[in-house]
Amino acid sequence: MSTTPDGPGTAELELRVKAGAEKGRLDFFVRQAGPAALDDVSIVATAGDLAVAITNATGGTDVTVPPAGGAALLHADVTGLTEPRDVRVPVYLTEADGTTHPLTTLRIVRADAQALTVVGAAGGGLTFDQDREAFSRDVLLRSDSATPVESVLTVTPLQDGTSAQVPLELSIDGAPIGNGSAVTLGARQRRTLTLRATLARAGSYTATMSFAYGTDRASGLDTTITITRTAGAQTVVVEPAEAVRAVRHPCLEFWHCPARAVFTVTFRETAGERGRLDPVQVREVVFDDNGTTLQSTYDEPVLRLAGKDEPVTALETGPRGTAVVTTSLGGLRQAGKYEVRLRGTSPGTAPVDATVKVLVRNSWLQAAMFILLGTLVSWVLRWWLKGGRRRIAVRAGAEALDKQLQRVLDARGDLPDARRPVVDRVRSMIGNLRNRADGPGDPADLEAAVTDLRTRLRLLDQWLDVALTADRSGSAAAAEKLDAAKAVILQPARLDTAAEDQAATHLNDARDLLDAGVARHRAEQVDALLARNQPPLGYQAQAWAAWQNATKRRLATAGTGSPRQMVIDDIYAEALQDMARQVRDKAVSLANAAPTQEEKDKLKGLADRAGPIIEMAAAFRLRAAHQAYDDLVADYLNLVPTPAGQKMSAQQTGVEPITLTSTPDPATFAAATQVHSNNRRWLTAGDGLAFAVLTAIAVTLGLVALYLNNPIWGTPMDQITAFLWGMGLYQVGGAASDGIEGLRKKIAEA
Repeated sequence: MSTTPDGPGTAELELRVKAGAEKGRLDFFVRQAGPAALDDVSIVATAGDLAVAITNATGGTDVTVPPAGGAALLHADVTGLTEPRDVRVPVYLTEADGTTHPLTTLRIVRADAQALTVVGAAGGGLTFDQDREAFSRDVLLRSDSATPVESVLTVTPLQDGTSAQVPLELSIDGAPIGNGSAVTLGARQRRTLTLRATLARAGSYTATMSFAYGTDRASGLDTTITITRTAGAQTVVVEPAEAVRAVRHPCLEFWHCPARAVFTVTFRETAGERGRLDPVQVREVVFDDNGTTLQSTYDEPVLRLAGKDEPVTALETGPRGTAVVTTSLGGLRQAGKYEVRLRGTSPGTAPVDATVKVLVRNSWLQAAMFILLGTLVSWVLRWWLKGGRRRIAVRAGAEALDKQLQRVLDARGDLPDARRPVVDRVRSMIGNLRNRADGPGDPADLEAAVTDLRTRLRLLDQWLDVALTADRSGSAAAAEKLDAAKAVILQPARLDTAAEDQAATHLNDARDLLDAGVARHRAEQVDALLARNQPPLGYQAQAWAAWQNATKRRLATAGTGSPRQMVIDDIYAEALQDMARQVRDKAVSLANAAPTQEEKDKLKGLADRAGPIIEMAAAFRLRAAHQAYDDLVADYLNLVPTPAGQKMSAQQTGVEPITLTSTPDPATFAAATQVHSNNRRWLTAGDGLAFAVLTAIAVTLGLVALYLNNPIWGTPMDQITAFLWGMGLYQVGGAASDGIEGLRKKIAEA
């Protein structure tokens, strides 16, 4: 090259390193065009991650260039080439005083290792034998590179020794490509190249197949293709058995293991010569249901002579002889129809193709499982629809009855002891109903029991109202009617319309008796007030005497019968309200003057109690109002002592002792509703045994109808059919599946 200290050179150096090498050397000359020599200069290159060392002929770094066209030999050593590279590195000349000048550019190129391999190309060539006009062969391409490899494929036409040329048709993985097309293989990938041609006559054909790859397509792979076509006749045929059946048996693999089909293949020589057939290979396996070609999910077949265990490598037959082999093909992972396309090759003859149909079905255990699942679902649905739902409704009804009973009790506060046994008996009836809901009883009967208890609760609510009033009045006639109504409410037999009407009649009679007693009681209370000499608490004597005189005048003009009773009721109610107000006003007055806060609070509490008494009297709840007034006066007198005699007597308030009545023994009803645990256990065990036997029969019938006659059982539709059969919702051959319920009825009627 030529250069001066003041300007760059114009030439470019290039160092090519062979594939796989990590270092390289380039020898070059530096020539001085000027008249003066260059002494003690150095030449360096900046190469980034590569190490580039430029030395003189003796290995030193000082360079001397003779003047006037003199040249100096230099060496450029490059190391660190661990992967394919194509880089340009600037080279500088540095003078003794440190002045640096651009000199040239060094291009460093390391080609990749051979990245493509044509599998089976012995000695760089592919050899094929052919006895037919149509030529078609698959060639396997393999990438040995850790990175994707891009290449350009070029194939020359086939030459047969004459001037004629036969073009080769190309396709990659079944997709046609043109000559000179780009072919890409991923890291360690394999792809299939298919070569096709039409060989019009016998002879030897040759062609060259080239792959150019690398950064600049400088690297490549050349392979010679040789095809020899003979005119030999087909001498061997294949006669496989049809419709081979196989089963996917259960194993540790999810659901079922792949099936293995075993079938026989007969090789028969037809031309009267000795024949030889190399091992049969699977050309492709097609899933016949959708025409999908399986790529690599099956195992290569294993051939064994009939009656022998050792695999065979090749078959030889005499003239017109036969040889029978057993073939085993595994890896069939789906139930259905398969078409196994076989190919056998023989020297001097065309390949022999044959097709075997394989029918694969899943194990009977899977079919039985789906039938059993349908049976169980059917049983659960029938249980729910025939009894389960109603039993849950009965339990919910029992809970609602409990709450309703509690509301009845809450509305009345603490009941007298004489009335509690009746409530406890009804509560025990509800508890028995809840226990029966969990047993084997008839759900319809349980629902009727819920309705019966609702009626009893309604009657109990009315009975308590009348009974509490009767307790306060002490009416023996009303108590007799209440006992008769109670006997109906607590009777062991279920209440019908007649019993309900009978209880209602008794309750109405008791109300009528109590109403008459109430009228008499109120008249007596008004007479007592009129005859009272000492005024009630809070009244002045003069005011009380004026009230008595006015009341007597009202009664004198009240007449008789109902009009008079209405006047008495009004007088009694007004008197109770006025007396309660007098106590309230007196308590408020004392509270305002009380010396301590505690006394004020107690007196105000007494005053507040007068309000409910006034409301009860206004609502003509006169007996309760009178009792509350009596209690208020008693508490007032205990808190604020007053002269004796101001408190109304028990006869004046109408409060008399209550007579308790007896109730029947609860054991009578409990004995009528008891369910023996031993009988329940026997009934449960019998139902379980019957269900197991009927389930086994349903599964067996389903296997006979659905599985045994279907050689490809195992598709999703087959599984759904088996499930519906177990439920009793599917029909086969015009006969409907009865399901477990239908079987139970048939056996019961036999």
